[in-house]
Order: sequence, then C-alpha cells, then structure tokens
Amino acid sequence: MKTVFTLRYEFPVDQVFPYLAEPERWLEYVPALIERTKLGEDPVGPGTKWKSVDRVGPLRVEFIDELVEIEPNRRVVFKQSSPWNSEVEYRVEAEGDSTVLHVHWEGKLEGKIRWLDLMPDSWATKIFANDMRRIGEVLQTKSQP
Repeated sequence: MKTVFTLRYEFPVDQVFPYLAEPERWLEYVPALIERTKLGEDPVGPGTKWKSVDRVGPLRVEFIDELVEIEPNRRVVFKQSSPWNSEVEYRVEAEGDSTVLHVHWEGKLEGKIRWLDLMPDSWATKIFANDMRRIGEVLQTKSQP
C-alpha cells in the first residue's frame, strides 16, 4: 500500500512541524490512535522508539514507531514495525506564513491487518489525508482566544 499527497496549512512551519515530529501529538488529530508512549529516557533523536497502539475497525494493532531521520522544520521520517512494515516521510515547505506538507507513506501490511492491502491506494490516501487535515483544525482551535 502506498499513499502520496500534499496539503496546505494556513500556519507557519514552526507551528505545524511539531505535530508531525512528535508522536504523542498525533493523538490530538488521528482518531484511530490509542497510544504513543516514548520508550527509554534518552532525548528524542534518530533511533527513538514509541510503543504504539492503533484501532483498525474492531482490532487493536500494537507495533513500534521509530524516528529514522529528522531535519527540524523541514523533514521527518518514521518507520513502523510489523504489522504495518512501513515508512512515512513528512516534508514541509514554508510559503509565506503558510506551510505546504508533502506526505509519502508506503507499507507492506501483514497479519491481522493484511486485508487492508486490498483497499485501493486512493482510499487509503483519502483517509490519511483527512487525518492530516485535522492538524489545521487543532491549530485553529489553539489560536482562538
């Protein structure tokens, strides 16, 4: 399964990027996420891992998210263990006071979620893009007095 898309936020990169680079914040805008808990005491950097639990329909899916690369306010890459077996890259560009986000996610699903691989990539892209649009909603809510 593969998803590639671009979104625009009417917020600057330094406000958007933390929502991409900090897995604990993903819980604020992705309804299917149940848990993201950092493992270990070391500062966050390449190699940092999070215990992760997602809800896929009636299923609880447990796996590890690992930070692979990070260029603050530019790019971040995460790898997800089985059953997702995936890698996601979030790349951001400033356009004035706005942010353009480029997302590339690719995975080889297995186990109890392998049936999701039957879904057309366009459907997966729509679901993932809807989740990412919620970052703008969260930022909008936080910017209101």
